[in-house]
Amino acid sequence: MPEFSIAITPEPPFTGEELTAAFVGYATSVAWVASWDTATGDAPDGFSNENIEFSMEDRLKMWADLVNFIGSNYGDVIAYVTLLMERGRDLEDAWEQVGHDFNLTRNGHGAGFWDRGLDELGDRLTKASKPFGEQQALLWLEDDVMQVEVTG
Repeated sequence: MPEFSIAITPEPPFTGEELTAAFVGYATSVAWVASWDTATGDAPDGFSNENIEFSMEDRLKMWADLVNFIGSNYGDVIAYVTLLMERGRDLEDAWEQVGHDFNLTRNGHGAGFWDRGLDELGDRLTKASKPFGEQQALLWLEDDVMQVEVTG
């Protein structure tokens, strides 16, 4: 059997690890917002990004939205990640923040890219988030695992 080699030119602008970190930030934010106690502003006892479960359909939709957002706004996303790292965040945490802020901003939660002191960069990332529309998430506890269903 012949060996195949595929050269991707140009190389992808970000790694799988960076996208995975952004997805973790995004998914955790979706679940956190769904579980948020509006009276106290706190997540419920036991909330952790280690015990959250989304359906495959929801994960694929969220992944597609996130990759589309990052790819369509790559220069601004990299500028944001770079700024976060200059402010002391490590690379993984900076990418998680991208996902977190994408969710908050697209849903108009009163926080996100626009309130991070980014000036025009924050304005552009906020504007770029809005066409993705709002999502709603329902959360329930089943066998000590937080189940999340995303609509919209």
